[in-house]
Amino acid sequence: MNFDADQWLSVLGMAHKYDMAGIREKAIQRLKNTDPALPPLKQLVFARKYHCDELVDTPFQALVAREETLSKDEMAQLPLDDLHRLIVAREKPLLRLLMERRCTNCSRNGGWHLRCTNCGRQQAPT
Repeated sequence: MNFDADQWLSVLGMAHKYDMAGIREKAIQRLKNTDPALPPLKQLVFARKYHCDELVDTPFQALVAREETLSKDEMAQLPLDDLHRLIVAREKPLLRLLMERRCTNCSRNGGWHLRCTNCGRQQAPT
């Protein structure tokens, strides 16, 4: 069958509703490989709705990697646990970068503060 991702999502919903394990598994496999895929947020939301852990990792990684911040509407769609996991995954590289910033006065790592934790000099934001 040559369904698109939205059609396979509908099949998954029906299979979930009527407890059809074989069709559910086929829909999950097709959703993993359908091109074009569902948008990451939509796939993550429906993976959680239909309890499909197999469909979570790829869209989650795409949301972590994207440069655009999540809108309030997007955040509202996500379960709190996923939202927290996403925020933590996105902020770790930024914190690491800020902790490696050098003080212009004493050349030591200045930390993430605007004031150097070593010499106390005010740092210019970068």
